[in-house]
Parts: sequence; C-alpha cells; structure tokens
Amino acid sequence: MHTEADWKEIYWTKEVPDGNWTIFYEDSVTVAQIGQFQNFKKQGLFRYYDLFGRKDSEATYQDGQTLIYKSFHLNGNLSYQISYSNNKKISQSWYDTGIPASHITDKRKIYFFPNGRMRLRKEYTNGKLDGDGAVALFNERGQLVFRGNWEAGKPQGKFVYGNGRRNKLVKYEKLPKSLLRELELDN
Repeated sequence: MHTEADWKEIYWTKEVPDGNWTIFYEDSVTVAQIGQFQNFKKQGLFRYYDLFGRKDSEATYQDGQTLIYKSFHLNGNLSYQISYSNNKKISQSWYDTGIPASHITDKRKIYFFPNGRMRLRKEYTNGKLDGDGAVALFNERGQLVFRGNWEAGKPQGKFVYGNGRRNKLVKYEKLPKSLLRELELDN
C-alpha cells in the first residue's frame, strides 16, 4: 500500500517498479489512482479518483505516452476527452447532460449549444482559417448569424451577417467588435 506522498517520492526518482500500482491519499484508505508500469513507464489504463472516491479522470498510455485522456463530471458523465494518434490531437467536450459541447481537430473546431445545435464552426488549413465558409456562427434555433470566407488566415470578400432571419453582406472592417470577440477573431 502506497500513499500519495510515497508516490510522489518514488515517481520523481524514476524508480517505479514494474507491475500494478494502487496509490492512496494520505488517509491510506481513499484510492487516488490505479495503474500499471512497465519499464518505468505508464502502460495501459490509469484511473484517477478525487478525495471522495469518485472517478475524476482516466488515461490510456502506451510506453509512457498518452493515447487517450478523459475527465468526468461529478454525475459520472464524460466531460472532456483528448485523443492522440499519428501526431494529431482530437479534443472533445460534453455538457454534464451528455450533449456534445465541442469537437476540435487540427482542421476543424466545432462548438455546440446545450440544446445540441451547432453554435460555431471554424475550418483550418495548416493552422490558419481557410476556405469558403471557413467561419460560421448560428443562433440557438440553428439559424445562420454569420458566415465568412478566409484564405490562408486572411478574411476574403464580404461576410453574411445578421440576426438569423434577415442577413446582409458586410465588409470585415464593419463587423461589430462584439461579434469578432464571440468568433474569437479579435486577437
């Protein structure tokens, strides 16, 4: 049986013996984490618990490298997940109701309202906004509020902007600062 203090001391000296490990909080009763080491590296599924014994997060490792990390809401529903594959990162998040909140890759970022409808979509090429309709914003009813084209990270042409019912074409410079902040384009 190991306490969290033991774990910190052993882990930082890199003298972690191979095998299954259960690490306890300082009360020596509450499990802090469970996992396995091979050749001094995390291997397979690790589960992490809060001070009340609830599963807080878990991660899957291969040769010490994280493949998947998940965190959970207090109700047990998945809150956040990051996956790594072929040097690509995919992150997703969910509301505590289980409805998706976001889905992010190197090519696309999508955010959702709590009702499940898409709120914002951004398309990327080589890390820069790019493409026809590279940015689109919707209201909670699913109506288009903003749509814009980008090329290599630079705004192109006029943009569709309005309240979802009556939209108009507007130059980028004339778009409201509040909209640019909401689109995270004001930096």
